[in-house]
Amino acid sequence: MRSILLPFIFSLITLTAFSQTYTFTGNGNWSIASNWSNNIIPPATLPSGDTIYISSATMDSCILDVTQTISEGAFFIISSGANFIVRGKLNIKNKIPTVTTIAVTNKFGCSFQTGGNILSDGGSSITAKGVVGTVSPFVIPNTGLYNFTTIDGSGNSSFISSPNVIPGATYSIRAYATNSVGTAYGNTVEVIIPFPTIYMETRSPIAITNNSAISGGLPEGQTTGCNFYTVGVVWDTLPLPNVSLQTKTMQPMVKNQYFISTITGLLPNTMYYVRSYAHPISGSYTYGPISYGPQLSFTTLP
Repeated sequence: MRSILLPFIFSLITLTAFSQTYTFTGNGNWSIASNWSNNIIPPATLPSGDTIYISSATMDSCILDVTQTISEGAFFIISSGANFIVRGKLNIKNKIPTVTTIAVTNKFGCSFQTGGNILSDGGSSITAKGVVGTVSPFVIPNTGLYNFTTIDGSGNSSFISSPNVIPGATYSIRAYATNSVGTAYGNTVEVIIPFPTIYMETRSPIAITNNSAISGGLPEGQTTGCNFYTVGVVWDTLPLPNVSLQTKTMQPMVKNQYFISTITGLLPNTMYYVRSYAHPISGSYTYGPISYGPQLSFTTLP
């Protein structure tokens, strides 16, 4: 038999509205309804926001003869002078973790660095951690398409995360940590990601025939994480062809790597102008600045 004479309180979070308070005013077993105010015994698992208050008179006892669980966010209070005896089992559930968000650093291209500090695991092991981000304004018509969640391991150590994002938008970033009780989120950090500076090199056309040629290009500059960019070449019989034309190739951009494009559908013995480009694109939707490489010209064979 264990006796507790000193007043104490298990308080996990602030009491919420519309909560229920169960008050023990009698002397004897927990399981006897007449020992409780209004003859109402608290549920075996006290929900978040509810309170159990032990208020028996001096020299009287409250004997816990059942299993009682106090959920996260619930209160268990023993008044001064009350005697609380445990003969059953009292479970105080763990809390969610406590985590803070690390300030954003190393903004470059379409990526940046952030992370989180785990201040407390809440009494239960951290099973997942990372950062979540929401983008505003939604530069892609499909709202939320480029919101993201990273998974950066488990355990109680601080962590670093380097998400790839779309530029030209403001992101709200929060670190998160998950344990057996639930998921906690850190403070919100905002970061503006400008459009990166991308330089294009146009490859001189080769393998020229009377109706085709091969060109390509090289994207350089702040291209880190810019996986959603499309590159290609565009051509026309008039100078300075642009991506509004149908005469272009399209393929995913790979950072600092040459790409090759086959130009087809040409007329014999005709001069064409060609230049490489890089353009932010998602599906059929394009946005943001277009980077062009130098314009080159070639003439097809007769």
